[in-house]
Amino acid sequence: MTVVVRKLEERSLITRRRNPKDRRCLMVSLTAEGKHLRQIAEPAVAEVQEEMLAPLCESDHKTLCRLLQRLADENNHLSRVPVRQTD
Repeated sequence: MTVVVRKLEERSLITRRRNPKDRRCLMVSLTAEGKHLRQIAEPAVAEVQEEMLAPLCESDHKTLCRLLQRLADENNHLSRVPVRQTD
């Protein structure tokens, strides 16, 4: 993650700053250039996603998404950086 963040910062797509509430944490924000790139990329991502899922009916698409989420949730503990679960 650190390498990705550093490379995005080198490209001026993000900024990093210390979290004033917890100095151990860094807060990452998109720059104007990063927001612009995101706006350009989102339609292309949506188009590719739609193309990939085209063979599935809506019901199968929902099932696939549900099953992928289940796999991610059930294997969260295997991650080097698990997502914190909120209750």
